[in-house]
Amino acid sequence: MVDFLVIGAGSAGCVLAAELVRRDWAFRSAQMAAAGGRQINIPRGRMVGGLGSINSMGLFRDDSDLDTMVAGLERLRELLARADLGTHRAKEAFPGPAVMGVALREHIRLHAGTAYHPVGTLRMGKGFAPVSPRLAVTGVGDVWVADASVMPAVTSANTNAPSMMIGWKGAEYIVEDAA
Repeated sequence: MVDFLVIGAGSAGCVLAAELVRRDWAFRSAQMAAAGGRQINIPRGRMVGGLGSINSMGLFRDDSDLDTMVAGLERLRELLARADLGTHRAKEAFPGPAVMGVALREHIRLHAGTAYHPVGTLRMGKGFAPVSPRLAVTGVGDVWVADASVMPAVTSANTNAPSMMIGWKGAEYIVEDAA
């Protein structure tokens, strides 16, 4: 039995886990040598945290997504081959021009990522929003979401600080609502 499951070790997940552990739940660990002999406050029951591998981005849930990326890279190669770059032309370094077909598809599948912070995929709000303003999943008991996915809109700056605040407020709401 797990009372709290924190998935992800991003900004919000780390703050959420730290806040939940810091609360006085009247349950302490045994003295831990790794913690200098200190006892650690632990939420009642058990808590699992930092499971970043579970929080996969799911970039290629559908084969057509990967098909689009392969076609895009092949088109980019064509455009660059025809571009008059003169002395500024450089050889393709990664994955390299010899990587084509099935090998190119596999390379993209294994190495693709994003430089953007996905936000707003599970918007919080009132009415038909999937997550309440207190970060509780609508229609599901005792489940909260505390990460950038609850942001109703993309911020105009980095998402790190807002995500940390969401984690901190999420811990506060969980403590209050679970009491």
